[in-house]
Amino acid sequence: MSQLRNEAYPLGMFGIVFLNTLFTQWIVFFFAPPGTVRGPGGAAEAVGSLSGVGALLFVGYLLMALVNPWIGGWSDRLRTRWGRRRPLIALATPALAAMFALIWTRALPAWVAIPLYCVLFVVVVQPYAALLPSVASEERVRLRMSLVGAVLALVSVGLALIAGPFLVKRLGFAGLGWAGATALLVTVLGPTLLLVETPPSEEPAAGGPKVLLELLRQQGVTRFLAGNALLTGGFTALLMAAPYVTVALLAREQTWTARLNGVLFLGMLVSIPLVGALAKRLQPLGELRGSALLAGAVLLALGGWAGASGAAAREELGAWYVSFAILGLPSLVVLALPPVVLSAFGDRDGRDRQGAFFGLNGAAINLGNAGAAVSTATLLGLGSSVEDPRGVVGVLIATGAAFALGGALFPPPRVLATEERADSEEAK
Repeated sequence: MSQLRNEAYPLGMFGIVFLNTLFTQWIVFFFAPPGTVRGPGGAAEAVGSLSGVGALLFVGYLLMALVNPWIGGWSDRLRTRWGRRRPLIALATPALAAMFALIWTRALPAWVAIPLYCVLFVVVVQPYAALLPSVASEERVRLRMSLVGAVLALVSVGLALIAGPFLVKRLGFAGLGWAGATALLVTVLGPTLLLVETPPSEEPAAGGPKVLLELLRQQGVTRFLAGNALLTGGFTALLMAAPYVTVALLAREQTWTARLNGVLFLGMLVSIPLVGALAKRLQPLGELRGSALLAGAVLLALGGWAGASGAAAREELGAWYVSFAILGLPSLVVLALPPVVLSAFGDRDGRDRQGAFFGLNGAAINLGNAGAAVSTATLLGLGSSVEDPRGVVGVLIATGAAFALGGALFPPPRVLATEERADSEEAK
């Protein structure tokens, strides 16, 4: 019966990814629409400008980076009658849903709402990600749940990317907030209350900075985290830039963003079998590197062409569609493969410290998101209108550079293979 209840676990990935995609794509646009220097009235006045929005997001993502390892270690050591991770998720999910809804109504100042949302997001998502081994003890069950979760996450990305612009147009940003909050409550809180968490060992696992430093000293871990941070930050910047590309570079209304998003999502769907085949041939680390370099080349070429062509680029919709379709492959890889690599590192560790591993990765990718937020907002401040789209072009070029650098930083696939053999020989 408990295993049947635990089959609900993958549902949480839908709400988490749906919420995060909506937030990432629309938060800058909400406070500083294209062509404006200052945001709209109310709470946005506390932000003041695109650079102000970027600064707030930088603070929020920095808080996420700082909180992630602490929450991970705490959930590893927590002992309650309801489990060690479920209480955190159950208590924080309603608060996160409420905060997400409040952001888009301006009920709280942005300088309060955005950082608080970021912290609550970590308190929910970090323990939820680390919960998998506790609800699925067998490897085949974990693999099945991970696959189902990846499919649901992909569906939620597509839904958020395509429906988001229409939600904003028909229901306003407040409707967007309530849609995200409802999805989170239904798909995360519901399963959390059903799950049966396997009790850990009697002695709490060790935690603290010493453990994090120990994990970082493993060969290849630091390079992987740095590369993954740049890839995640690049994907975040791409989502943030899409509405501005639509309005400033293509001179279309914001609902046209759904077309670019839809093409990106279609590219992700088509790439599903290719990602699996390449992972077997190149290994996950090799595929991450190749996909990052591909995205870097496409975005650098797209930004250079848009900057040189000017208004003529607006009429070449086919080039934009093809570019975003190609970007579907690296976008899917960014979503799907990092947890696979982390699992390989975690299996080698073998000390029931999943929370610390995922917390360390969470810190890295949120540092990447912090850099993406502040750099994207700063560049958009240079020009994000039809008359002056320099900032949007700059974001495309900077995002391409981030993907290319991330690909170059990833360790070669032989790093994991070599260490696995070394560990095996040492065990003998």
